[in-house]
Amino acid sequence: LSHVGVAREVGALTASKLRIEKHALPAEAGSPVAQVTSVTIDAPSLCPHYVARVIRGVKIGPSPAWMVKRLESVGLRSVNNVVDVTNYVMFELGQPLHAFDFDKLAGRRIVVREARKGEKIISIDGKERELSPGMLVIADGEKPAAVAGVMGGLHSEVTPGTTNVLLESARFDPLSIRKTARALAMKSDSSYRFERGIDPTLPERASLRAAQLILETAGGELLAGAAVAGQSGYAPKNLTLRLPRLKRLLGIDVPPGDVVAALERLQLAPKLSGDAVTVAVPSWRLDLNIEVDLIEEVARVIGYDKVPVRDKVSIRLTPPEPWQRSMELIRETLVAAGY
Repeated sequence: LSHVGVAREVGALTASKLRIEKHALPAEAGSPVAQVTSVTIDAPSLCPHYVARVIRGVKIGPSPAWMVKRLESVGLRSVNNVVDVTNYVMFELGQPLHAFDFDKLAGRRIVVREARKGEKIISIDGKERELSPGMLVIADGEKPAAVAGVMGGLHSEVTPGTTNVLLESARFDPLSIRKTARALAMKSDSSYRFERGIDPTLPERASLRAAQLILETAGGELLAGAAVAGQSGYAPKNLTLRLPRLKRLLGIDVPPGDVVAALERLQLAPKLSGDAVTVAVPSWRLDLNIEVDLIEEVARVIGYDKVPVRDKVSIRLTPPEPWQRSMELIRETLVAAGY
């Protein structure tokens, strides 16, 4: 659900070389961020990784014309330069982000926790919502400042008077976000992505990309380092595809070279050994977990039109067994008698 993701797909389906721009790292000019804020995760099962950066002295205003044009092209309304950057990076890389007015966070810190019974929050759409235990919130030292992965709170949003920004980039449990978004009737572009799972290596990279764009469009200085809690938890995963199994499922012979070529186009680094292909699953392919997933990938790259479909399907009918007829008669008799 990002432009980079679409580029990967277009590159694979057209056998084109993928070129992803390497962005400049933001210049850190301020004191260490750990001196001004901290992040605590009290619900690690719902939020395994949280990265916060602080940019001081920003000037909130309109975004550059090029950014406004690109956001409008995907149906987004321009808000201001800082908020627009978070949306821009989300559509570019697939990592939802959120910007808080740092000075409005009580205690100048972040606590990721479950909501407490009776807690309420006024979201940025102006509606008050009552939270319940089990819902994940991003809180400051006193109260919820955002519904994690879904929508920010009104009291801590970036406004024309904001000068210091805390930039959030995190990963949340998909099921938790889905349940919360539906329970509160709060669907958003962020929840749409978190519900489907995001690349576990993205939070840090997206945070740096957004910080650089904020410096370019809103000025200010980026404090050194990041306040980080948890970790990505990413571990490389290998899968094996057996060529005889592929033939059994697809019903066609696919030359080993074509199988390897299809998987290479998907950046899976395939290695052929005998009648099996081993691949390294990239961090952004959370949907590849078992052998049949790889078979489906090969099928869609070489083209579903290459898989023959019969014009007719034959079905062999067998008469019901005596015990089945007896059970049906008993059922009908009991129902007719009012049971």
